[in-house]
Order: sequence, then structure tokens, then C-alpha cells
Amino acid sequence: MRFGPEPTDDRTVPRSLEELTVAFAQAVSERSREPGGRVDRGLPEARAFGTLISDLRARQGLDCLELAQRARLDPVWLMMLEKGLLAPEEIPAMVVARLAVALGRELSELPLTPYVVDAEPGDEVESAEGETRLRLGLSTLTPWVSALLGTAPPAVPSVVWLPDFDLRAGGRRWHARRVHLTDLPMPIPASDEYSWQLLRGRRGAGQEGWSLFASIIESQAERPGEVEVELTMGTQRRIAADPHGHLRFERLDPTDLEPLRFALLRAPGRR
Repeated sequence: MRFGPEPTDDRTVPRSLEELTVAFAQAVSERSREPGGRVDRGLPEARAFGTLISDLRARQGLDCLELAQRARLDPVWLMMLEKGLLAPEEIPAMVVARLAVALGRELSELPLTPYVVDAEPGDEVESAEGETRLRLGLSTLTPWVSALLGTAPPAVPSVVWLPDFDLRAGGRRWHARRVHLTDLPMPIPASDEYSWQLLRGRRGAGQEGWSLFASIIESQAERPGEVEVELTMGTQRRIAADPHGHLRFERLDPTDLEPLRFALLRAPGRR
């Protein structure tokens, strides 16, 4: 399929990526129109956010391809966002966070988001038999953006708290709590202030990457879950098991965060 006008007789004339992207975005816009009238897909907030991103990109002297590469996004999709062709529900919170990092901005420094005020997406937990997926909201991603930008004081550890979730299989459930991604070499203590003070300033010295920690409790028995769990975080895969239910997934690249899935590989009584 070809987008845009038919080529001239001189078919050797190359077209830039931006020209092809604009043509594709225009074609998608045409397809979004119903016969006899135009369907306006983007709410004012989404269109204003696209204009904001385009303006911030231009101020830094970046073209659409360069920003897309920094944010790990498809350049065609980014062009569509900038032109206001996407509805808010088509712009995940993770994309907003990636764009903030790529532009060197805290989420709190963005004057607007593509969402209606007080209706920003929150964390979502999708649980199926043996597997759970987390989709993170803006509040959870705020410290993630700060950590990647390196704006926290040196003595303050970087911690991204993730929502609690369940793993279920064969009618049984295991509850994961105190789930967090951090550059510390050990999990954040629950309430021991002395232990917390000892951890401050130890921002993963000598570590290669971050770790993700979780405590697993079998829901019915209210005891530590003796489970083996596989984490999929972006392109990374790690397996962790502990008889006391203290899981640790090591050597993680925090920039590669999406998708985020947990799969139950083994549990007592389950093959």
C-alpha cells in the first residue's frame, strides 16, 4: 500500500522519513472519518499534549525520528501523537513517561498530559491463570522518571513501588506485596527505621543493574509462598524462587520496563 500522491516519472527521487510519516498520518486521519462527516479522535487535552511534545522537541533541535529513538517509540506513532490523531486511551502512561525522560523533564514539569484533569490513568492489574500483567499509571511512574533523570539527591535510594497483585492457579492464590524496583542491594525494610538508615547511601554500590523484590504469601494459608516465579520486564527475563516467599530478580535494566509480567512456574501441589 502506498500513502500520499502517486510518484512522478522520476521514481529514483527519495522521500524523507518525515515525509513518509506525514503521509501515513494523513492516511490514518482520512480513515478515521465517517462517511459524510469528520470524527475528531483526540480530545483537546490529547491534541494540546501533542503540540507540547512537538514544541519541546523542536526547542531541543530534535526531529521526530531522533525523539522516537530516545523514547523507544515508533516514529510514525509519535508523529500521529504530535498531530493530535490519537485519543487519550491510545496514549499509555508509559509513553508519557518515556517522552518525559527523552526530553529531560520530570512528569511534574510537564504543564499538561493527554488526559482529562483528575482522570490520569492509574495502575492496572490483569490476572489470568498462572500469569499477571501490570500496567503502570502516572503516579507510579513519577519516581521512575526521576530515577532515570538522576534528579534525586545522591544519598536517597531510587525506589519504584509497584502495585500488589495476585498469582492464581488451580483455584489457589498467592498474593504478592511490597513489590518494588530499586537500585539498593536489598529490599526496603517495612518499618525498621534503623535498618532503613543503614541502607541510605548504599545506592547499589558494586551492583550491575537494579533488583525487583516481592514478598509472596499464599492467600488461604496465610503463609509464605514456596513458589517459583518468572519475571518478564521489557526484553528481560528472570526467574526467582525462595522457600520463605522472598523473591529477588537481579541485574535488571530499569529503562526496559514495559511489558511487566509475572508468571507462576512452580508451586506446592502444582506441576
